[in-house]
Amino acid sequence: MSFDKDSQDTEQCPPVERPPAIRERLWNLIPEGERALYRKEAARGLRKGIHPETTIIGMLVRAGWDPDRIDAMMRPVRHRDENDDGQEWHEAQEAPARASVAAAEAPGSSERILRAPHWPFGSSGYRRGDVPRCDIGEIIHYECGYDAPTACEMEWLILRAVARDPAFVAKDVAHLRLLGCDLPSDVLPPVRNAVVFECECVIDDIRRRQAAGDIAAMAWIDPDSLIF
Repeated sequence: MSFDKDSQDTEQCPPVERPPAIRERLWNLIPEGERALYRKEAARGLRKGIHPETTIIGMLVRAGWDPDRIDAMMRPVRHRDENDDGQEWHEAQEAPARASVAAAEAPGSSERILRAPHWPFGSSGYRRGDVPRCDIGEIIHYECGYDAPTACEMEWLILRAVARDPAFVAKDVAHLRLLGCDLPSDVLPPVRNAVVFECECVIDDIRRRQAAGDIAAMAWIDPDSLIF
């Protein structure tokens, strides 16, 4: 097959396709000329057990994006699920996750940016699915080698336990088994950091809600406020 070398600079390169693990609204925040780089870095992170959205959000923040602006643009759309009690809310299937999916560093700062928890304290959580919702499930699936439904089940149990008592789990991740989540021995070490980060996000979310007067958040006792 002949190749016209003189035309290679004049032909427009095909657009970089969005990986299926990255939500469309997040993908649209990346400048078209930089999408190949972002996709490459996301692939590298995935080999280390880091969700592609985690990598991309961190890169956007380091590029100067305001995390609050990203969060606002990625805020999920919610709909009411008409179940028996009519009270449970679920994210719409097509809705993107919140922007602060991972810990990132603000430009010029070493301060960690915490995201909204995947299972907020005092909520009924979410329905189990066949695709991991966050880094915890991705690590179990890709690094530990469990199939997607099993990874989703373990992830659901972990997030439920963390939502019940985030400070207890953050103190020692092995406490998960005392909260109804007895993980296989090969799962706990790889997910330890991701679980601790989820605990930090839940605690941060509870403190914000308590400061805003959220009655449901008042049930949690902040261990830092206890005086012995």
